[in-house]
Amino acid sequence: MTKKNEEKLTFNIIKQAVAEVVKNIDIATRKDLENLVTKKDLKSSITKFDLENALDKQELKFEDKITEFKDEFYTKIDPILKEVTANRQERATSAEQHRRNEKRIEKLENIHPQSKHLAMV
Repeated sequence: MTKKNEEKLTFNIIKQAVAEVVKNIDIATRKDLENLVTKKDLKSSITKFDLENALDKQELKFEDKITEFKDEFYTKIDPILKEVTANRQERATSAEQHRRNEKRIEKLENIHPQSKHLAMV
C-alpha cells in the first residue's frame, strides 16, 4: 500500500468516525425554537437574576454536550491514530530491513558476478 493510499484510507476512516459522532448531536427543532423566550415574556415575568440563572443552566448543558462529543470523538479516533502510528513505525522498520537486504545483495553480486563465483571463472 502506498503512502498516498494509506493517507486516503486514514482520512476516510477519520471522516467516518467524525460523521458518526456528528450525527448523534441533538439539533434544535422548530418546536424547540417555539419554546424560546420572547421579548414579551422577558418584559413581563423574567428578572435579570432569572435570566442569568437560565443562561448559566444553558451554558452547563452546552458544556456537557461538548464534553460528551469530545469524549466520544477521542474514543473513536484513538484506535485509528494508534494504528496509523503503528503503520508508520512498521514502514520505518521495513525500510531499514530493505536497505540492509539491498546492501547484502550488492555485496553478493560483487562476489559472484554473473551468478558465478570468482574462483570458478
